[in-house]
Amino acid sequence: MPDSGIILIQPNDSVLCEVMAQAIARVSDGPLWEVLQPPLPEAAGCGGALVVWDLWGFAGPAKDAWLEALAPVDIGVVLASATMDQGVEAALKQTGALGLITPNHSAKTAAVTLDLARANHQTICELLARRAELELRLKQRPLIERAKSVVMAAHGLSEAEAMRRMQKRARDTNQKLIQVAEGILASYRIFNGKPEG
Repeated sequence: MPDSGIILIQPNDSVLCEVMAQAIARVSDGPLWEVLQPPLPEAAGCGGALVVWDLWGFAGPAKDAWLEALAPVDIGVVLASATMDQGVEAALKQTGALGLITPNHSAKTAAVTLDLARANHQTICELLARRAELELRLKQRPLIERAKSVVMAAHGLSEAEAMRRMQKRARDTNQKLIQVAEGILASYRIFNGKPEG
């Protein structure tokens, strides 16, 4: 998968600076954005850069702002923390983090964590895209069914034959099936002066 880069949220005085720098150098030859406060660069999100947030020194409103910014499911997040406490556990859950890097990790182990997180983020993005496609199809299905009913009634066709004709029309005109269905329903309304039925 192409390297879309890394967005690094890390104070300069973090105890994990060296490990993170070495790990990032091992796994990424893409762009590196270093930020300390929201908003995230546009590169974040599906198909974009992996976000690595070192929790060192973040507390109160600054931490809350990042928790909110990193909450969307399409943002791939890896957390880094010098300690493991309830605050880190909560941050892992709130961000849906794909990995955790601690001082016990070598640069090589941290690099593996980043690689795995990137792969998991890609899988999540593919699943989100598939879900969006299925939701769109479910939303479009009633229109296609109504158009199919109009074609069946107008031409005395079976359900299967009406669908085949609509699909052929879509191919012949280089349109999506939903566009053909919308055209059929619009024509029906124009010529009959009432909703299809």
